[in-house]
Amino acid sequence: MDTDSMFINQTELYETLTKFLTNIKKDGSERRTIDNYKRKADMLEVYWREYQENHRKMCEFAELDHVYFKKGCFDTVEEVYSNIKEIIDKTIKQLLGVSPRRPEAGEAQPSPDIRTKQQLSVSQRRLEAGATQPQPGPAFVNDVTPQRDDFLPSAGGSSKLDELMKKQNLNFKALLRTVSKTQVDKFENHWQFENALRSLDSRWREIDKLHWEIEGENGSEDINYQELFCEHEETYIELTETINTKMWSVKHRERSAPQMDIPVFHGTYDHWVSFKDLFSEAIDKNPSISNAQKIQFLKSKVAGEAERLIHHLQISSDNYK
Repeated sequence: MDTDSMFINQTELYETLTKFLTNIKKDGSERRTIDNYKRKADMLEVYWREYQENHRKMCEFAELDHVYFKKGCFDTVEEVYSNIKEIIDKTIKQLLGVSPRRPEAGEAQPSPDIRTKQQLSVSQRRLEAGATQPQPGPAFVNDVTPQRDDFLPSAGGSSKLDELMKKQNLNFKALLRTVSKTQVDKFENHWQFENALRSLDSRWREIDKLHWEIEGENGSEDINYQELFCEHEETYIELTETINTKMWSVKHRERSAPQMDIPVFHGTYDHWVSFKDLFSEAIDKNPSISNAQKIQFLKSKVAGEAERLIHHLQISSDNYK
C-alpha cells in the first residue's frame, strides 16, 4: 500500500472515530449496559490498533513534509481515541459500581508508545516501525478488571459474527470511498451516470447481503451496528437519488436538442451572418443544451478554414466560451 492510500485509510479511520465519539455521547440510559460498552471497547481498540499500525508505516515510508505530519493527524486522532476511551471506562466503572480512583500526587503517567514523526530520527523511525509493540489491553480504567460473570455474552463471543462484522466494516469503507469519488456535478454524459449507479449498486449489494447474515447471527440487538448500517444506507439512497435526478436532466437536454438543419459554414464571409444568427438562436441561446453539446454541434457544422480554426478544441464545457 502506498503512502497516499495509507493516508486515505487514516482519514477514513479518523472520520469513523469522530462519528463513534459523537454517537457515544448521545447514548441514552437504555444503551448504557455492560455488554454494549464492552463491545464498544473492543471495537475502539480494533480501530486504534489499525490506526497505530498505519502510523508506523507512514513514519517509515512517508516524507517529513507529507500533509499527514504537517497537520499532526496522529495527535488529533489520539485525542479522539482518548476521549472515547475515557467515556467507556467511566461508564463501565459506573455500571460496576466502582468509584473512580484519583491519581496520587506525583504519580507517573504512562507515556505514549508511539511518537510523532517530528520527534524521531530516521533510524529511530525505522527501528520503531519494525519493533514489536505491545498490544493495547482491554479498555478498562487502571485496576478495574471485570470478573468472569461481570459481562453477558457479547458479539465478541461469536467468531463467525466477529468475522462478519469485520467484512462489513470493510464494505462500509469501500462504499464511502466510492461516494467520495463520485463527483456528480462534473458528469455530462449519460454513461457517466450509469457507471456511477452501477458502482454504487455493486457496493450496496455486498453490504445488504452481509447485513442479513449479521441479522441472522445477532438479530437486532447491536444498536451501534444498526445505527451505522442506517447511516450508510441513507448515504447510499441520497446519492442514488441525486444521480438519478441529474441523469434525468441530461436525458431531457438530449431530447431537447434542436432538429433543424443548420447549413454547414465553410468560412466565407457572405454566409457568416446567416450562419451566426441561426446558430445563436437555435443553439447558443437554448438553455436546455449544455455547453459541451453546443461545441459538439458547432464542430459538426463548420468545414474548410472555419473547421481548421477550431479543430484543436476538445468537446468540453470549458472550451465553448
